[in-house]
Amino acid sequence: MFLRNLPIVLLVLCASHNLASASDSKLPLSLSYNSPTGPESRPLDLSGGLGFSLGYTGEVTRWLRMGAAATWTSMSVHGVDNIAVDNVALTVYQLVATARFRAFRHGWSPYVDTEAGMSFVSLSARQDGVSRAIDGLDEVRALVGTRLGIEVPISERVSLDVAGRFSWTFIDEGFGIAALHAGIVYELR
Repeated sequence: MFLRNLPIVLLVLCASHNLASASDSKLPLSLSYNSPTGPESRPLDLSGGLGFSLGYTGEVTRWLRMGAAATWTSMSVHGVDNIAVDNVALTVYQLVATARFRAFRHGWSPYVDTEAGMSFVSLSARQDGVSRAIDGLDEVRALVGTRLGIEVPISERVSLDVAGRFSWTFIDEGFGIAALHAGIVYELR
């Protein structure tokens, strides 16, 4: 399984390593509300959940930024194949390489991100206040995604970031996450 995902890992590592010396580097940080979609989400009776995202981007050209990001999402599972369950959660960790195409370099800037990476999906049960993974229900698979947003500067080094994001994980018939993100972007100099 690791060898199948090795090209994606190398892509993420190369993107972050090559941008470490970029003169216009940014750290985006956001909170999100995530909604599950796709064939693999239907048998689980999932509700939407909160998420967190942290990234790093560097300017490649005037219109292109490249980087890497990590996201975490947790969603409650209310049933499996129409059988009710309690205290079960689906957790999704994603590690992606990103390419951001933006309309303007300074000021209000709408953008489109494309993403490729890996998604780790895990089911866990909460028992006696402790979350425990359910054996055999962990998957590591490739993912692709896109993000549409706008970055609005509020100071010389800080911007607000509002975006919609969709990611698709290639698990069996597919698992998608549609999300609304809101956060800040800190510019490193």
